[in-house]
Amino acid sequence: MKYLPWYLCCLFFLSACVNPTYQEKKIAESIKNIVKKEYKIKNIKVKRGGNTLWIYVPVEKLVDEKFELDKDSLEKIGDVSRAGSRVIFSSDSKVKFIALFAYDRFGIELKMIRHIEDIKKVQAWYISYSDFYKRMNINLGFNP
Repeated sequence: MKYLPWYLCCLFFLSACVNPTYQEKKIAESIKNIVKKEYKIKNIKVKRGGNTLWIYVPVEKLVDEKFELDKDSLEKIGDVSRAGSRVIFSSDSKVKFIALFAYDRFGIELKMIRHIEDIKKVQAWYISYSDFYKRMNINLGFNP
């Protein structure tokens, strides 16, 4: 018990020495690299604007013949979204929102805007997935 303050002090100083995995200025490049290496997706665009990270994902088609969201495109969008969240959580970034836009060659586009804190909360089971989706801004539309 008498060594507890020393252990806490050491733990505090050691945790302060850990550098983030991804640097603020290389967030866009890091996301592109992960997506290219792990998911074989090469043509995304990532930009930083203020406290928002903008990710643009071109897909072959967003809607199938039954006018339902295409499963392959949704998987691709999910992979890119996870990579973006992963980089933000492991960085020294001050990003508060992720805006992900997926679009196809027919002019159909899917827009999703999420708050970083909501992503953290749903992963920690602090909020339910239904609450998470209610808080997310999702739009599916046509933009020729």
